[in-house]
Amino acid sequence: MGLASLWAGIKGRFRRMPVGKAGGPAVALRPSAVRPQAPQTGFLDPDTFAQALLDASAGGKGGDHRLHVFSLSDFRQAVGSKWGKLSGLLEVAGDAIIRRHVDLSKDVITRLDAEIACLSMPAATRQESRARVASIAADLSTYLFGDALIDGRRPQVVAANMAVQDAVTEEGT
Repeated sequence: MGLASLWAGIKGRFRRMPVGKAGGPAVALRPSAVRPQAPQTGFLDPDTFAQALLDASAGGKGGDHRLHVFSLSDFRQAVGSKWGKLSGLLEVAGDAIIRRHVDLSKDVITRLDAEIACLSMPAATRQESRARVASIAADLSTYLFGDALIDGRRPQVVAANMAVQDAVTEEGT
């Protein structure tokens, strides 16, 4: 799976129909008009995560605010039919590894499925974010593979990022 198809799939999962469009729910996401006392942080469902991204991007952090994605698709492909037995365990372990590297009172995380997790660290600098993402990917890789090879190669934990402003459309989706 290439990076472009991974981004397309992730953006598709967060995409919403515009308000009032026939045939779709009226759930377009927009920055919250009424702000809660404290922003939502920690592990969130994908819709709440998308709303938190919009709220943070409206906060004006600009190009420094990044959406980070971790994919275990290479590992899933390498283990083949064993994935069904392993996916639930890896999801729990992956969440625990991510928790060790983030501040759950400031950062937001969601899991799209057993192999894809998304993370946003609106309060972190770009350098802090890069260091934490690299540490998470390294720890996930060590946990999953250790020094093992599968079919003569070591599968990779893919970590990618993009500016939140590029992940959010002008319509607020």
